Amino acid sequence: MVSIKNAAPKAIVTGIKDESGRALPLVKEAVPQHLPLAYLHTERGPIDPQLVGGNDMLNMYGSKSFEERSKYFSHQTLAVNICNGNGNLVMVKRVLGAGAAQASMVLFLEIVADDIPQYDRDSSGTPLRDVNGDKITNANTVDGFRIAWSIAPLSDITNLRGEVSTAGTLAGRAGEVSQRYPIMAFRAQYGEFGNNVGIRLSFPGPNTSNPTDTSVIESERAMIYRAQFVEREDEFSIPVVQQSNFAEQFIDFAFKPDTVNPKVDKDLSVSRLIEEYQSIDPNTGLVPNYGPFEEMYVYENNIETVLDLLFASETAVSGVVVEDKWMLNFFNALDYKGNDAYSFIIDPSSLTLDEATTHYAVGGSDGTVGELALDAAVATECRTNWENIEYPLVDDARYPFSIVYDTGFSLDTKKAIIATMGYRRDISVGICTQNVLESDNSISDETSIMTALRAYARLMPESTLWGTPVARCTVMGQVGDRLYSKYRNRVPLIMDLIEKRSKYMGAAEGKYKNQFAYDVAPTNRINTMINVTHPWKPELVRNADWEVGLNWAQHADRSQLFFPAIQTIYDDDTSVLNNDINMLIAVDVIKMSVEVWRRMTGNTTLTNAQFIDRCNAELLSLVEGRYDNRVTIVPNTYFTAADEARGYSWTMDVAVYMNNMRTVGVINVITRRSSDLL
Repeated sequence: MVSIKNAAPKAIVTGIKDESGRALPLVKEAVPQHLPLAYLHTERGPIDPQLVGGNDMLNMYGSKSFEERSKYFSHQTLAVNICNGNGNLVMVKRVLGAGAAQASMVLFLEIVADDIPQYDRDSSGTPLRDVNGDKITNANTVDGFRIAWSIAPLSDITNLRGEVSTAGTLAGRAGEVSQRYPIMAFRAQYGEFGNNVGIRLSFPGPNTSNPTDTSVIESERAMIYRAQFVEREDEFSIPVVQQSNFAEQFIDFAFKPDTVNPKVDKDLSVSRLIEEYQSIDPNTGLVPNYGPFEEMYVYENNIETVLDLLFASETAVSGVVVEDKWMLNFFNALDYKGNDAYSFIIDPSSLTLDEATTHYAVGGSDGTVGELALDAAVATECRTNWENIEYPLVDDARYPFSIVYDTGFSLDTKKAIIATMGYRRDISVGICTQNVLESDNSISDETSIMTALRAYARLMPESTLWGTPVARCTVMGQVGDRLYSKYRNRVPLIMDLIEKRSKYMGAAEGKYKNQFAYDVAPTNRINTMINVTHPWKPELVRNADWEVGLNWAQHADRSQLFFPAIQTIYDDDTSVLNNDINMLIAVDVIKMSVEVWRRMTGNTTLTNAQFIDRCNAELLSLVEGRYDNRVTIVPNTYFTAADEARGYSWTMDVAVYMNNMRTVGVINVITRRSSDLL
């Protein structure tokens, strides 16, 4: 407050009042309308679904996962590659093969009491060396310890904290049995690739290539260690250093709690080994980075136990002064000046912890992978795992995919994919009649399978309130060879529909690209596949197939096929919902309408009239320019009598005006005399 006591002359400066700030407008995340959920076996990657594309997808799941000759590759991967090649993001759900396991690594320290030989040293404590460069020992010994490092996989892969101290293998001076303490535990992602993830742990002393700042050790009274993560393609490959989020080649850290570098106020806690290689916060808007290892645990009590023993023995040596137990280096028994410790040594059996030695995780396995295993896994995922609390696919905000494709699964798995329509009303499914592991369907096979699929799909009506039968399903027949592909099996024709959809409605800005409208010639031509089965069927069969909702390609000329029309499984030919693109637009309008609800729910600042206007305006803003001028959308928000009585609800009708799909042409050729033109 400004206090003015009297009229004594003075200027009162109150500081700057800022009125230039503005509330940032709400910006919807860029998500394509055509956003498939794909189930893949992959080389690596998280288990929860991820929205990925381009190089980010390769980095997250491993480039081998998308190579056509890879053991991980499947017809689902082919669909993902098609979308990715057209710049279409994909929601990938990694599924595990039966028996898949995570690689892990536990760093153990073994310690035993022993008589420790002494070196001749100069006045600074540096051991003297003979003409061969070997350290000169004398006849004296002190009470101390021999220590050795070793690595083993986790006893229980689900419990990083569960390792216990056990008797070791080292023997002491009087036959004492060593004690083996777990110090650090690491766990990698599922898959055998985890066996190619390693770590280099070292003390960056004065004689190393890139020594640490010893003044920090002195000021913080804590030994500074260094970690470097590496990965290799396979056991025969050269490891590649992995950079941290800050593009660092290594991370310096301390086991002493709350250690910082006071010169730059940088945290030096050991937790940085995971934190600075991971970035999985969804609020950043960036593709998550999971780092070389998924999780780490440090056995702090065991570290203190060991350091207490070493501190007691080291300070018991005459003339030796150690300011703090945390300044003892148990990695290689050197002090921060590079001199050997007096009372503890590294046993010859120990693993080497230095900047040149890599230790790899072990125990990782892909389990059983392949298209047969994938088929069974996808059926299970679709039937039982959509409400998994770790990644609930029913959450339409967190997982905004719009379609699930059957790209060649068995009949049972096709039905499981169809059943996913029942979980969410803002998604559709694309189904094919072919099982890629079986021989090509005959004409009668396709009709029979389609009839079974239609009967199952009708168990999930679109709306029991409005009496609307199933609509959010498009089924494609036929199979062929994919051009320029090394995929080992024949490819269902639905792959060409995926190609067309991903080009037309796969842009992340969420708008259709007019030049790729696949219901307009020549874009409705089949140009990605050859040797397609059954390009001609008898009229009786075509009529029957259309009746049950099957789509097909037929000859456009001697060399090309085309889609004469693409219908949904909807029963009524006179309805606009019987058109594939119209159905997809209707599904997207549902998404946009729910987005309006998210923006308006809980708002108490508006009158009823203002609320109605805002709801209508929000929807029109979201759909503006979105659907290639195919539809007219008229929102109508209002309050029913029940809404008025409740006071907390509202109703919005969204009228979507669409064109019917014209498929039947009546052609009349009428002959007249030329003189009739006069």
